[in-house]
Amino acid sequence: MSGVALCAGFLGFLAPAAPSNASPSPVPSKSAAAPVFVGPPGWHHVGENDGLGTWLRPGDTGYSENIVVEAKNGFGSLAALLQAEVNYIAGLPDQFGYAPTDATLCGNHPAKYLSYTYTSPSGEPVTAEAVIADFGTTAYMARYSKTISQWADASAERSLTTLCGRAASH
Repeated sequence: MSGVALCAGFLGFLAPAAPSNASPSPVPSKSAAAPVFVGPPGWHHVGENDGLGTWLRPGDTGYSENIVVEAKNGFGSLAALLQAEVNYIAGLPDQFGYAPTDATLCGNHPAKYLSYTYTSPSGEPVTAEAVIADFGTTAYMARYSKTISQWADASAERSLTTLCGRAASH
């Protein structure tokens, strides 16, 4: 998968075709803490078992629709996270959009939703929808990306609302 960066390392973009070791989205254990994200049914999860990582839509040829879920420590507020995200998006080639709107996650936790289009490194126009939130000093992001020629997957869009981070415990 290509690099992951929001400003200095939070958002990533453009997951390649699903690797052969991709597996279906994990089913959370009833005894374990709930994952921070639950991917859409049928999508293949690559990455960590706590809900972080990448989900790839099966059957795509060419550009793979994907959802990337990440966490990064060191953000003290949703405003600081939003500013970092806006700075990142503003640096993308041929970008437009990203007017943030208020959202809530985990019942009533404040978050921001952004939608934007940009030109990928491979030259394809990509539309991304992202939900960002901070929990303590940990920032969480779930971003669904697809080319503008692909139909949006409603289950992928709905899955963004399952993002529910955890405050760092000390």
